[in-house]
Amino acid sequence: MPTYYVIMGLYSILLVYILFILIWNLFDCEDFWEQVVATFVIVPLLLRLVLIK
Repeated sequence: MPTYYVIMGLYSILLVYILFILIWNLFDCEDFWEQVVATFVIVPLLLRLVLIK
């Protein structure tokens, strides 16, 4: 298996983990502006996960 696929697979796993933590914390916080900022962080990461760069 080429190294590229291994690196991209590990990158995707790490990205899913980061998104899981961000979304989990998003529903924990009660401050509206903190949720808005978290959304601005989550959306680009979700797009990168589905390979829309």
